Amino acid sequence: MEEQEQQQTISQAQPELLYHYTTLDGLLGILGKKELWATGISYLNDTSEYEAGTNAVFQLMFPMSSDVANASTLDSSDFFDQLRTPFDAQQIATMNAFSQFYRLSAKQIFTASFSAEKTGDDLSQWRAYGGQHSGISLGFSPQYLRGMSRNFLEDKENPGWVGLNEAPLTKCKYYGDTGVWETNPEIQNRIREIEAQQTDSESKSFLFARYAATLKHEKFHLEKEWRIVLTHRGADVPNSACFRRANSMIVPYVRIPLAWSGQPVEIDRIVVGPTPHKEKAKESIEMLLKSNHVKFSEVVNSRVPFRNW
Repeated sequence: MEEQEQQQTISQAQPELLYHYTTLDGLLGILGKKELWATGISYLNDTSEYEAGTNAVFQLMFPMSSDVANASTLDSSDFFDQLRTPFDAQQIATMNAFSQFYRLSAKQIFTASFSAEKTGDDLSQWRAYGGQHSGISLGFSPQYLRGMSRNFLEDKENPGWVGLNEAPLTKCKYYGDTGVWETNPEIQNRIREIEAQQTDSESKSFLFARYAATLKHEKFHLEKEWRIVLTHRGADVPNSACFRRANSMIVPYVRIPLAWSGQPVEIDRIVVGPTPHKEKAKESIEMLLKSNHVKFSEVVNSRVPFRNW
C-alpha cells in the first residue's frame, strides 16, 4: 500500500509545502483542538463540485450513454436506470454500484483543501479565505498530511471509512467549459486506468468517486488545489459527522486529528496575512504556536500590499 502511495506521489510532482488558508478564529480552532476539518463535497464553493466529474466517469466508461447524459441531469432519479443494454454484465454491475454510490455521495465524501502555490501568500486566497480581517496560511508537508489522513482512515474507533490502495491526499485536475473528458486527456487516461483495474465493483466505484471528487472547473485553477478526500461506506451520514453554520446553510464536516500518540502538531511555515500591525501580529502568532507546543520552522508576514482594514 505504501509503495503504491509513493509511486502516486512521485507521479503528481509533489510540492514542498501545501498551504491551508483560514481566518484567525480558524487558526485558534485548529491549534486548540489539534484538528483540521474536511467538508462535505456538495457544500464547497464550486457549485459544480463532483457532478461534472461523475458525469465524465460515466460517459468515458459507457460511451453509448452520452445521449442519455446530454438529455438528462445527474439529479434525475431515473438517469442511471436508463443506462442498460447493450452493456455486458460486468459493466452493468459496475454501473449499478457506482450509481448507488453517487446517490449517497453527498453524505459520504468529505474533503480538506490546500494550495500548492509556493509562497503561501496569494492575494486571491486572502480575499477568499482570510475573512474580514487578517488571515493566516499554514504550510504543511505533504508527507505529514498523508500520515494524518492515513491515521484517520485506520482509526478503529471511527469505523466505516474506505482506505483503498491510493493516497487520500491528491492533486486536483481542472477542466474547461466544454467538458472534462474533451479538454484533458490526462483525466481521460486516469478514468480508463481505474476502469481497467482488476477489483470488485464496489471498490472500483469508490475509486471512481474519489477521483471525481478531485475534478474542478478551470476557473479555480489559480488555487492550485490539492485535497484530502475521505469516502465513507454507509447509507447515511457518518457517525463522526459534525455540523457548523455557514452564511446560508448548515454544513457537515468531519474532524481530522493533526496529532496522534502524543506527537506535536507540525506546521512547517506560517504566513501572517496582510495586517497594519505586522510585527505584533507575527509575535503573537509565535507565542500561540509555542503555547500549543506546535513544531514549526518559521513565521513570516505577508508581502501582499492588500488593505482590508
